[in-house]
Amino acid sequence: MLAGFSCREKTATAAAPEENQLEQIFEAKRLLLQERYQFRMLYEFTEGLACFETDSSVGAIDSTGKFILEFKQATALSPFSQGFAVLTHKHPEERRSFVNRKGQVVFNAWENGLVYIDPFDSFGYSFVTDQKGNRGMIDTTFRLIFPLKYEYISPLSHNRFLVIQDYKSGITDRNGKWVVEPRFDEIDSFTPDGKMFVKQNERWSICDSTGKLLHTYDCDGLLYTGGLILLNKWNTPKGVMMALADTAGRIVVPFGRYNDCSSSRDGLAMVYNRQDTTDAANRNKSLLFGYVDMNGKERIPLQYEDAYSFQDGLANVKKNGKWGYIDTSGKTVIDLVYDHPALFYNGYTTVERKGKLAVIDQKGKVLIQY
Repeated sequence: MLAGFSCREKTATAAAPEENQLEQIFEAKRLLLQERYQFRMLYEFTEGLACFETDSSVGAIDSTGKFILEFKQATALSPFSQGFAVLTHKHPEERRSFVNRKGQVVFNAWENGLVYIDPFDSFGYSFVTDQKGNRGMIDTTFRLIFPLKYEYISPLSHNRFLVIQDYKSGITDRNGKWVVEPRFDEIDSFTPDGKMFVKQNERWSICDSTGKLLHTYDCDGLLYTGGLILLNKWNTPKGVMMALADTAGRIVVPFGRYNDCSSSRDGLAMVYNRQDTTDAANRNKSLLFGYVDMNGKERIPLQYEDAYSFQDGLANVKKNGKWGYIDTSGKTVIDLVYDHPALFYNGYTTVERKGKLAVIDQKGKVLIQY
C-alpha cells in the first residue's frame, strides 16, 4: 500500500528541535494521520514508527505516512520497543511473535513453549507465560533470565523486580537474590524516593526500600495517587468514607470532607462532593469538583460540574455544560466552549465544538481543523 500524503515540516530550522518539541511534532502528525486514514487504532510514534489497526490488517507507518509494515493474517501489533514489536497472529489461541522493523519474525513464542509475551519495557525485559500458566521473563536476546515458576514478575529497575511466589510478594534482584523477602500479602505502588506500600494481615503500611515498616495507615483500602495517599474506610455509619494522607502518615484531608479524589499531579489533587438537590429524582447525583494541594488546602474551589486531574500543567473542567482548561492557579487558559475535550499529551489535544473536531495546543491555538 502506498501513501501519497506527507506530514513533513515545511521548513527546517538551523537548530535541531528539543526532545519535547520532537514529541509534539510526532503527536501532531499522529493525530493528522489518524484522521487521514481513519485507522481503527493508531498508536503513538515509538522508534520512528506508529503501529495501526484496521478492520483487515495491522502494521506500522512512518511520520511521512508511508506504510512500512502490513500484516493481513494478524489481529494486533504492539508499538515498537527495543527494536521489536509483538505481533498477534490470527489464530484461535492468539499466538504471538516478536517481529523486527523489517517485519521478520525473530522469535515465535508458541514454538518456544510460550502462550503470552509482553512488549519489551524500557529496561529490555519481556514478561512471558508458558502453556501451563507459569510466568518468567526474557531479555532482548530472547534468553530466559527468570525461570518459569512465578505467579507474577514486574521490573522496578534494571536490577530490581517485584515478584509474587506462593502468593506472597517480595523484591528480588536480577540474580534471584531476595532484596525484600516474599512475606507481604501485597506490594503496591512505589514513591519516587523508593518507599513502598504493603498489605499484611489486612493492614496497609508504608515501608522503606528494604521492607522496614515506617507507618501503618488506619484504613480498609489504600491507593497511592502520586504525592498523596487515598485512604478508604468501607464500613462506617456513613458508608464509604475517604481521606488523604502523606507518606509520613499525616492526614491532610480528614475522613468525610470529600466524597472522592483523583491522582495528584502538578501539586494538586482533584476532589469532589455530591450535592443534595431539591429535586428528589436527582438527589445525590449532582457533583461539584475542585482541587486541593499537597497539604490538603483547597486551592481551586469546588465549582465545576466535572473535571480531570492536571496533566502538563492543565486540567480540563466543565461548567454550564461546556469544557475548557484551567492552569494550577485556577485561571481559565482555554475558554469553556467545547463539547468534548481530551487530555493534553505532548502539548496537544483534540477537542470537539458544534460537531467539528480540532487539534489545539496549550494556548488554545487551533493547529488542525477537521
